[in-house]
Amino acid sequence: YAFQLGNEMTQYQNLHDDFVRLRALINSIWRSAATRPLLVGHDQNLETVGDGPIMARPLSRFMEGVKEVIDVFTWHHYNAKGSDPTLRDRMLSNEFLDLTLTPTMRRMLAIWRVKAPAARTWLSEGAAAWASGAEGLTNTFYSSFYYADALATLSAARVSAHCRQTLLGGYYGLLNRETFEPNPDFWVAKLHNDLMGRRVLRARASPRAGSAVQPPPRTY
Repeated sequence: YAFQLGNEMTQYQNLHDDFVRLRALINSIWRSAATRPLLVGHDQNLETVGDGPIMARPLSRFMEGVKEVIDVFTWHHYNAKGSDPTLRDRMLSNEFLDLTLTPTMRRMLAIWRVKAPAARTWLSEGAAAWASGAEGLTNTFYSSFYYADALATLSAARVSAHCRQTLLGGYYGLLNRETFEPNPDFWVAKLHNDLMGRRVLRARASPRAGSAVQPPPRTY
């Protein structure tokens, strides 16, 4: 279990000091490192801060201030908005799947790994679409292509956890919000957990010259 300070906070001023104080408080209560809860953060959407683009310099300064106290760097991300009328047409495309790990996110993860190479990274909240997802899409087998690809994409990028939004609620839950029966993505998560090992191999697929398979299949 873990403590997290705030949720998608848009102001970085003094935020690192608050994390330092929280780390000291946690350490004073749980004296043994073996039983001490993690401190994770800062659960920001790495693509936006409020309604504007991510501010790389303030985020980098925040990372510098917390690199000794945070156990896991966490962020939130959704590939689209649930009410997007084009979602059904886009959701199975390579362009949509590529949104799981954008160039901005890769840059921020690279910065964090330089500053705190021993710390882990988690996608602490994510799904194909935000705003409760989209009925008939994010709660059906249609979403499973996104979810399987996202789990593999993040694993290949050395992200050690994908915290799905959500277990129960909206139209993006792993369970049906009325019957509590598993939605298809629940079984994707179970298969990934049961079948995948802890080593990630750099698999590639290159269609033969003249092949009708374009673009190349996504392999992991």
